[in-house]
Amino acid sequence: MRNCLLYINTLRYLKWIQIYYRVLYSCKKRFRLKQRFPLKSVPVDLKIPLLKPFPPSNVSLRGTTFTFLNREYSFESIDWDFQGYGKLWTYNLNYFEFLHQPGMNAETGLKLIRDYISKQSPRSTGQQSYPSSLRIINWIKFISVHGIQDSLINAFLWNNLQHLSMNPEYHLLGNHILENGIALLWGALWYQDSQWLKQAEGILKRELEEQILPDGAHFELSPMYHQIILHRLIDTWNLLTSNPTYGTSLQVFLQPYLIRMIHWIKQMTFANGDIPLFNDAANGIAPDTRTLLGYASILGIAIQNDTIEPLRESGYHRFNSDRYEMILDTGPIGPDYNPGHGHCDMFSFVLYHQGIPLIVDTGTSTYERNVRRLEERKTAAHNTVGIDGMEQSDVWGSHRVGRRARIKVENVHASGVCASHDGFKRKGITHKRDLSFAPDQIVISDHLDGAARTPATAYLHFHPDIQPILNGQGIIARSSNFQFEGAEQIMLNTYHYAPAFNLLIPGVVAEIKFWNLLSTLIHL
Repeated sequence: MRNCLLYINTLRYLKWIQIYYRVLYSCKKRFRLKQRFPLKSVPVDLKIPLLKPFPPSNVSLRGTTFTFLNREYSFESIDWDFQGYGKLWTYNLNYFEFLHQPGMNAETGLKLIRDYISKQSPRSTGQQSYPSSLRIINWIKFISVHGIQDSLINAFLWNNLQHLSMNPEYHLLGNHILENGIALLWGALWYQDSQWLKQAEGILKRELEEQILPDGAHFELSPMYHQIILHRLIDTWNLLTSNPTYGTSLQVFLQPYLIRMIHWIKQMTFANGDIPLFNDAANGIAPDTRTLLGYASILGIAIQNDTIEPLRESGYHRFNSDRYEMILDTGPIGPDYNPGHGHCDMFSFVLYHQGIPLIVDTGTSTYERNVRRLEERKTAAHNTVGIDGMEQSDVWGSHRVGRRARIKVENVHASGVCASHDGFKRKGITHKRDLSFAPDQIVISDHLDGAARTPATAYLHFHPDIQPILNGQGIIARSSNFQFEGAEQIMLNTYHYAPAFNLLIPGVVAEIKFWNLLSTLIHL
């Protein structure tokens, strides 16, 4: 019965278009698995002007050794469908981001592209729509910058675009369909194809309006994915401004979204350049904020003002003083029909003290369907309150959510915020968190309403460089002091911090046991 309810609560929020396309693609996979798109003869003298430079990607290829997600593998002959490190590693191999790493030359890049073409089949992981989208963009960027004209590459790209045009990821939506639309736009301008241009414009206009919130956040509420999408859209601005014959109307449409997204990521970035690792987020995947701002500036994306405005629709709040920076999450787990990158992190926060990380999010080390993936999405992995092992929302699988908590922000002002969520309503409990801020201290009040006496645990995950020490009814950590009023027991245990994929660093988590009411005073 519990599994049945889990599936019902997972499926009930899907859009009909997701259900329709999931059934359609399942039928295609079963009955038309061997379908091939014959190579089409296309003109060899294709080119589009592009502004330069593109920001370089991380170095991920040395010789025949590829390094993605902190795992490396050396090939004698490259297996582009290598599955030894999981699907996400294989995806990264197929993105071809390494074409833009420092030192990559036209001869080496061309050799890699031709090797890829010679080994592909319709069943390869890289022919799926998402990795195809990123590879299409990266190939066109590379051959455009280097002035490469190659009939085999042009034919292979055309067929990839044709397949993508017929298989956009409407069953997933979210960042996937947005990447599909961007790739179709690049292909449309490369081949001067009016049908793909129309399809791309339809996807981008519809999805940007849906996915970019009024305060500028990407609606999956991951700072990492926000940076990824922002990077792709700045690249697209590069494309459109370099080709005004095709891109003028879409350029006008795109500009306000870029400006809002830039404002948002600036507010979500700490002074030292770090981002909080809320939801699915890890370092080393997307270009950092400084790189993105520099790229936007080179392309003349005008930021009308540099004022910091309160974040609203995304549910994030930033509070600064001369001594600390805190970013608080009071947002939903994600869009109802696509919460796969969401965690049970309502009311969690990240705190930097004098420019140094003090309280951090656990982070994300894997997308594989395993125990570690589930642990990183659970309530206890975040700086919030848990009750008797119950989760705020029912996270399961690798990217699934069943029942999900609802949040209500009751009050926001310059020196504080108060909100509540109903994630524990099966126990008849509402969790309310009230935070107030002063120049050198923060007060966090947690209330569990609805039950006479409820045992709960508040979690604080210290950065691994911080070694907290128990001190009576409090904790001393570096030059900060934590005092707990209402605590029954304070314990220091070990957790594993995941600042990047496949990277786990032991740190200390404080677990504060209390009944119904806890007041935490942080003196900084």
